[in-house]
Amino acid sequence: FAQSAMMVAKAVQPSVLHLEDMDDASTGRRDNLNYLLNKISGVDSKDADVILLVTTNFLERIDRGFLRPDRFDFIVEMDLPDVATTETIIRAYAGKKLRADENLQGVAEYLAGNNPTPSTPAIIAEVVTRSKIRAVRDGREITAEDLQHYSEQMAFQREIAVPVYKSETLPEKLASGLRGVMNS
Repeated sequence: FAQSAMMVAKAVQPSVLHLEDMDDASTGRRDNLNYLLNKISGVDSKDADVILLVTTNFLERIDRGFLRPDRFDFIVEMDLPDVATTETIIRAYAGKKLRADENLQGVAEYLAGNNPTPSTPAIIAEVVTRSKIRAVRDGREITAEDLQHYSEQMAFQREIAVPVYKSETLPEKLASGLRGVMNS
């Protein structure tokens, strides 16, 4: 799929091609990988007016051949939103359904913290969407209480949906494995 998308992007240039979950596109049969690698850094792409933007939650899963500077000019690591960014995301998604003076400190701290897991922007957006539905149903604006309610309601989903961004070191994996064996 990525190969076809790159051909279309070049055909309609200037263009921006966004490949989400590059870790999936950069695994598989070596001949397919080599074709994609050559398309990204090959001679036929040097004069193309195409910006390639790729995303991944798992940089360590991307074939190292893709990470050379002639294939990707730079890599930007994005952390999960902090408290201030979480509040900004809430306000942006809520729009006019949220009073400008609504105090969001507590819910922003909850979503950005480890209760049980920090939130991605997609999870924050879902909390706001559920709060909007409730507010529209009740004929009122969104409150911080609505947001807190749906944040807590999504705790389990947050825990299973947020990827583990930093893998354990070998000693941590061994200790974790030993604890698992001893507890069974």
